[in-house]
Amino acid sequence: MRHLHLLTLFVLIPWLLNAQDRTGSITGAVLDQQTLDPLVGATIMLQNTSAGTVTNSNGEYTLSGISSGIYTIIVRYIGYETQYHPDIVIGSNRNTLLDLTLNKEILSGEEVVVSSGYFTRSDPSEISNISFSPEELRRSPGAGQELSRILMATPGVASRGEASQDLMVRGGSSLENGYYIDNIPIPEIRHFEDQAGISYGPTGIVNTELIRSIDFSTGGYSVKYGNHLSSVTDITYQEGDRQQINGDLGLNFAGFTGNVRGPITKDNGSYLFSVRRSYLDIIAEAIDVGGAPSFGDIQGKLVYDIDNKNKMTLLNIYGSSLFNRDYSDAREEGLPHAVRQKNHQNTIGLNWRRVNNHGYSNTSVSYSYINQDQLVRSVSSEATDIEYDHNHNVLAFRNVTYHKISDRSGLEFGADLSYESSGYDYFIGAGVNQGGQHRPDFRRNNNLEGFRGAAFLSYSARPFSRLSATIGTRLSMNSYNSDLNVDVNAQMRYQLGPKLGVTGAFGMYHQTLPGYILSQNDQFKKLPDTRVFHYIAGFDYLLAEDTRLSIEGFQKEYRKAPVLPENNDIGNPSFILDNAGIFYTDLNHDGTASARGIEMLIQKKLAVNFYGMLSASWFRSQYTDYTGTIQRRDYDSRYLFSVIGGYRPNDTWEVSARWSWLGGRPYTPIDVQTSQQAGTEVLDMSRFNSENLPDFHSLFLRIDRRFFFNRTNLVTYIEMWNVYNRENIDGYYWNDDESSIRHGTGFSFLPVGGVKFEF
Repeated sequence: MRHLHLLTLFVLIPWLLNAQDRTGSITGAVLDQQTLDPLVGATIMLQNTSAGTVTNSNGEYTLSGISSGIYTIIVRYIGYETQYHPDIVIGSNRNTLLDLTLNKEILSGEEVVVSSGYFTRSDPSEISNISFSPEELRRSPGAGQELSRILMATPGVASRGEASQDLMVRGGSSLENGYYIDNIPIPEIRHFEDQAGISYGPTGIVNTELIRSIDFSTGGYSVKYGNHLSSVTDITYQEGDRQQINGDLGLNFAGFTGNVRGPITKDNGSYLFSVRRSYLDIIAEAIDVGGAPSFGDIQGKLVYDIDNKNKMTLLNIYGSSLFNRDYSDAREEGLPHAVRQKNHQNTIGLNWRRVNNHGYSNTSVSYSYINQDQLVRSVSSEATDIEYDHNHNVLAFRNVTYHKISDRSGLEFGADLSYESSGYDYFIGAGVNQGGQHRPDFRRNNNLEGFRGAAFLSYSARPFSRLSATIGTRLSMNSYNSDLNVDVNAQMRYQLGPKLGVTGAFGMYHQTLPGYILSQNDQFKKLPDTRVFHYIAGFDYLLAEDTRLSIEGFQKEYRKAPVLPENNDIGNPSFILDNAGIFYTDLNHDGTASARGIEMLIQKKLAVNFYGMLSASWFRSQYTDYTGTIQRRDYDSRYLFSVIGGYRPNDTWEVSARWSWLGGRPYTPIDVQTSQQAGTEVLDMSRFNSENLPDFHSLFLRIDRRFFFNRTNLVTYIEMWNVYNRENIDGYYWNDDESSIRHGTGFSFLPVGGVKFEF
């Protein structure tokens, strides 16, 4: 409560001040989308004002002396699609950086068939893709500026619970997703992650305040991304200010944040540095996480222009987290285990971007390491149930090159190469498994080492104004099983009219089994990569200039998935990619699974003073177990619904809300009688995944207030999570002390807030 009162004081005191209108500036460059060549003479206008400018010989522009506020930027260039960029904040004594890329218009006679307007596409034929601006990320109600909670409001994306960063995309597991920042692969973006890729905390490593743009693709994605079955998140971080030093200090419900930006040398480079530290361990009881979580991360980006054709970027992302639930906390919560989990991870990478007359290339080298320690002890016996020490090292090379053939076509090609070295030292104590069977101690102390390599080629074309299409292939192999895999992607978009377009895509992708499985048995290294087929069809319709409706249907088919044999010591027929954290002595590779569904998305950009997003999904996710029975996958939630709306009457006030409704995940009921006899949790496997958790639904409200002072700015907000205090059950577990079933819940009613001081 002391911290809540202090936060309220920070928020309310500035409201009593008499802020005055001040001025700031905006700078950037306007580039050709295909080649990244500068567009000379492009017009940049601030909507509903007389302010405007044109780009110079390097495609650069500057607008100074702009009254502090929030604007829509209009960008025009002859022969290119006009773009509208809302939510551009100009702060007092601040310089806002905004680099823009424009697509060429393809003419049919004298008619321009399509213009991007408020909805821009990095690829005219892209499908199953959604993008967010920095302001959309910042103000998302109920998200706490956490990337995963923002993405959970999009179609087809479910979560494992409110105290988790895991994304379940179109029925898949968290192991099936990939992440990239500034052309550098990031092995993991979550705090509190265990060895099997499951997170046990509500915060992630990515600081959304640093994001310039994000593209989130849930299917049919480009072959330039490899080793992912369900989704790809491609993030671009901001650059530092090249004109002046500025920064900000923030305080919110999770912790403290400090960011600083500035020039390296005059006009040639910049730096961006960020540090965050939580106090979640202080408020653990309030957010009902059953332990004392804490985290911290340090992130930095250096940019230097060698010349007007070559740019170097150095990126570093470090994160650490600790979750500690001791015996007393576990007993108080009625939980069976005391847990201590400590993680450290870091990625450092250098990217070289080169632009020529026919395109550009991005080439990066990076090094990543992850270290995870976990100790799980029984509350009843105080014996060690699980002890785990894992270190993972990756040295990666990545090149993506685009070559323009003509205004209507181009090639994208490149290669990936990585070397991995990992150590797995773990122990799981003897006991009774979930099926009620006795199992012996399980010990492993193995090193895993191997290479991955891939090359890809993709051809994009707009043969005429209404049609755009892309087809690509990727060849990959790894040293574990030495299989040569072929990935394929084909996607198209046909514009039926100025407002209506139809889309379709096919993709075939492969993913190597995660290291924690490969390390358990030398024979597992020979298992083939899991294969998935994506089939997608849909349409989008422009309801208004700032509002778009899209509907998509999808089918995913998994082949060569790892599955348990009929005789196993696990005690349940679960799908391996879902049941992370279990240790195996034998696996087969002939597993099949499928997911199918339909999704709807309505997006309204902030053209005037109202914005919103409505997403709805229905899907099924199933697999065939070792008996030939079709079972539900663990994340077969069936339906998802989320609606977000916001109203901004002026540049200083904003009110927004979000209501989310998710179908309950399947679960296997606890066998009470057998659990009482065994003294531990035993599930009724005759009813495997036959029951549903109660549906989740919750309302989030948010109020934002901005202040523009003479040389500084202040951004404050107050949120109320789970406004009507619904008890959202996220799982059931066995209480050894009481010999009874208890349940875990998500957040109860929780008021949170934040303040950011910009200087």
